[in-house]
Amino acid sequence: MFHPSRATVVVRMSNELSLNDLDAQLAALEGSDDGDSSSSSSSEDEKSPVKAVREGKKRKLNDEEKAQEKLSNKVLRKKMRQGLSNLCFSFLTGKCKFEEGGKSCLFSHVKPEEMTAGDKAELIRELRHRKKFDPALAKVAQNLNIPMCRMYKKTGQCKQGEKCKFWHLRNELDARWKGMEYWCQTCFLGFTSEDQLKEHRNGKTHKANASWQQ
Repeated sequence: MFHPSRATVVVRMSNELSLNDLDAQLAALEGSDDGDSSSSSSSEDEKSPVKAVREGKKRKLNDEEKAQEKLSNKVLRKKMRQGLSNLCFSFLTGKCKFEEGGKSCLFSHVKPEEMTAGDKAELIRELRHRKKFDPALAKVAQNLNIPMCRMYKKTGQCKQGEKCKFWHLRNELDARWKGMEYWCQTCFLGFTSEDQLKEHRNGKTHKANASWQQ
């Protein structure tokens, strides 16, 4: 937010106006919202250096708001073209710095318990493109109880592709988002415990796949 310094204000004033005079006029302007018309005339108000500063500040704020809105629309359009989410993931994990700072966030603030089926689908699609794992965001995703895609799990393919609203475990990172910390690269399967992984590796399916890949 733009805050003109006193040095800037003084340059715009006549030489006869002191800083103390400016403080008094600012205080008067701040208390004049109740309709008190004790000022001399409209022509004098228009020439008031304090009013000029105030109007300049308002124009500056308007310019900043327009720039922020333009940036917001640009970012959201880019994400929409990529089929990604407009959800604020920082808010989902309880720590949006823009909200805490009293500023407008570019993305939608939706609580996990209020997410619609569409919101959950957006989250799934976004996580497929994320390269860095976030434990807090993963916990939110896991608590939503989104099921695995049965077709993808069975065949490794899904006719819905990126539009699918269920989990596709394509790699170890996908498995971690789902809450499966143990990954079999041979069979592209995730597991929640080391014992499960060991049992899988001793099974016929894993041995057959390992033999076929050699």
